[in-house]
Amino acid sequence: MSHAHSNFFCMLRWTMLKHVYKQGPNYLSAVKLLPDRLVGLRKLLCNAATKLLSTAAQVEVMQRELKGLQPILARTSQEVEDMMVVITNDKKEAGVSVGHKTSTIA
Repeated sequence: MSHAHSNFFCMLRWTMLKHVYKQGPNYLSAVKLLPDRLVGLRKLLCNAATKLLSTAAQVEVMQRELKGLQPILARTSQEVEDMMVVITNDKKEAGVSVGHKTSTIA
């Protein structure tokens, strides 16, 4: 076990014992509670690891879906750009014809 792991477990033990000292009558009751607390922490860590693995799998699926949608997005973006050109040209023509009509009326 590395020094960092050893240090972590010493701090964890100290934290749990310190918490139990406040609640338990003596050191023996604190020591008896440690296995239960460790089991609880182990369950918590296993649950967290499971959630992380599940999330990683979901992200992988979403990335594949996004890669599949990229050609559709590119095609749609090009269609929108083409429409904007048409709309801009239509606006210019409408502005010229409206300007022309108002000039003939006046």
